[in-house]
Amino acid sequence: MNEQSLIYAFALNNENTFHNSHFGEAPKYGIYKFIEGEFQWEKELPNQAKDIEESSEQHGSKKKGNLLINFLKDSGVNVLVSSHFGPNIKMVIHHFIPVIVLNNNTEEVISVLTKHNDWFHDELANNPSEYKLFKIKNNGIQKKAIS
Repeated sequence: MNEQSLIYAFALNNENTFHNSHFGEAPKYGIYKFIEGEFQWEKELPNQAKDIEESSEQHGSKKKGNLLINFLKDSGVNVLVSSHFGPNIKMVIHHFIPVIVLNNNTEEVISVLTKHNDWFHDELANNPSEYKLFKIKNNGIQKKAIS
């Protein structure tokens, strides 16, 4: 089977655990590629959009969203993993599969993502114009549309 490789961007803090805020607020992104049944570390990318000024009324600006989308697409990313997403998730779902994780330990999240990787491959293959949001909880995984 010739499946497209999944490339994940993890929204990380400076301690390399999941940043406890919106995806676009993370200081950096850990880029992982899923190859032959396992995650492989690719690189770390600083968040180029983190310091774009947003007023409280403007949180989730299109300028910031578009910068992040273009930046991550240039790196081949197709899955975003974070503890939170902000208003720009409505833009994100047209380009990436968003995944919310409740655990901030990257190794434990990788284990869970590995078990459910087929779900993300199916989503990528079946919904190319608008992806569903996945939420990984202790007792399983939930998939839902963003309205």
